[in-house]
Order: sequence, then C-alpha cells, then structure tokens
Amino acid sequence: MASEIASRLPRVRYCLLAILVLWYWAPGRYEFAYHWIEGEWYRFELAAIYYMQGTMALFILFMAFWVRLEPARILGRGFESKDLAPTLLVLVMTFAASTVLIVLFHIPVSYVLPDFVEWWLAWAFYPIIYVASDGSIPVLANLLNLVSLVVLAPLIEEILFRGYLLHRLAQKWGLWVGVVVSSALFGAVHPDTLAAAVTGFGLALLYLKTRTLWAPILAHALYNLLVWFWELHGAVVQGADYHESYGIEHLRQDWWVGVVALIVLVLIVDRLMRRRAPLGPFALPGDVRPSGMDDQRS
Repeated sequence: MASEIASRLPRVRYCLLAILVLWYWAPGRYEFAYHWIEGEWYRFELAAIYYMQGTMALFILFMAFWVRLEPARILGRGFESKDLAPTLLVLVMTFAASTVLIVLFHIPVSYVLPDFVEWWLAWAFYPIIYVASDGSIPVLANLLNLVSLVVLAPLIEEILFRGYLLHRLAQKWGLWVGVVVSSALFGAVHPDTLAAAVTGFGLALLYLKTRTLWAPILAHALYNLLVWFWELHGAVVQGADYHESYGIEHLRQDWWVGVVALIVLVLIVDRLMRRRAPLGPFALPGDVRPSGMDDQRS
C-alpha cells in the first residue's frame, strides 16, 4: 500500500500544476466568449465563468480516473443534523475573519501603497451582480451567476482543495502541513488572497472535524450566498452607478465594518477558548486514528 501511494505522489505535482494553470488560464475561455457571445458585457463574463468551471469539472473527472480517487473517502459520510452547528460557526468565523483582513489590513496599507491598493480593489471587488447599461438588473443572467457562485464553485473548489489536495498533501507531509498548504493554494487562486487562505483554513478544519465534505461545501455555498445578497443590495440601491469601482475612499469609510467583524471574531474565539470540551479530534474521512492538534500525521 505504501509503495502504491508513493508511486502516485509524482502525479500530485502534475495535478497541482494543472490546477493552477487551468484556474488562471482556462484555455480558450476568452476566445470562446469573444467569438460566440454578443450583447451586454455580462453575457461575455458569464460565458467565461461557465467555461472555466466546465474546464475544471472535466479536469476533476480526468484526475479521478488518473489517480483513482475514491469518492467515498473524499466525500466522507453524509451530512447530519449535528454538522449544522459547526458549519454555521465556521461560516460566521471565516466571514468575520475575511472582513477583518480585507478592511483593517488594507486601510493602513492604502496610506503606504495607494496605487497597489487601488489596483487590488478594482480586481478583487469586481461586480458580481450584473447590471445592464440601462440600469436594469437582468434576472436570468443573475440567477445563472448565482448558480455558479452557490452551487458550482463550492462543489468544484471543495473537491479540489479539501477533497483532493488535502488528502494527497497529508499523505506526503502530514495532516497539518496539508491543511496549511492546501489553504494557501486556495488563497492563491482568489484575488482576496489572505482572506481566502484564512477561509480555506477554516473550511479545512470543518472538514476534519465533521469528516464529511458536505459540511465545507455547505459553508462555502452560504458564504458566497451572503456575498451575493450583499452585492445585490448594493446594486439595487446604486442602480447604474453600481459599476463604479470600489476605491480607497470607500474602503476607508467602511472602517467600522472591519471593527464590527473584529469584535464578533474575538467574542467567538473567546467563547471557544473557554469551552471545557476540546475542539478535536481532527481527521480525514477514512482515517482510523483521529489526530489531535499536535499530531503531524493522521
């Protein structure tokens, strides 16, 4: 068994490289959109997103055959009612931590590196609610985008980063190295890199605690749904002005959002630290011996 796992490890490197290349490049997505999509800008954007997600889904199928992934081991058991509480807890914690990093980290940086922060804000806060040139909000296009955010993205990303990479990295370097590296890679493919990495870490812990991939999939979906509704509120209020970039001045005016998120995060962490029951054990689905926080291997 050990020799079989060792023989598969070189494939992990190739799959990891392929994930990063496909994620950033998705061969042909812009050419496809330019040649086949006409009309409003959001049609082009929606086609490119679905093309990329379709490419990643095909890659997952190919990868499952090439490295012989075991769906039962990756998915773990089914979602149960007892998993709802930790799922919601991780959702609130990751949302609060991400907000703290986005707001309270970038505000001081904006005074030192304003050009960088302005560029990053234009990239990271790209509109996710589609508003037509006449100020209307197209229902079908936004529903398709909602499906992409709340269904496709959580399934694809959790299978890749928590389901596949975490398992393979843990086999080579140990459980907690696998958690950190897979979370860092999850952050690397998102524009809000630090916030996404922290979110990935929280989702990985949720996966290890519940030993079912359906828990982080649900938390991921609810996270994206919260962001979508937040953006929808902004689009309804601002109308055609919604396309205006979220700049440094907007960021500095939202300092209070970061403060509120920090207070929420501190209160939750304090409550967890006061608990008598330990947070563990943590283990991947299918592992015989659960791991504590001090273990390096599961």
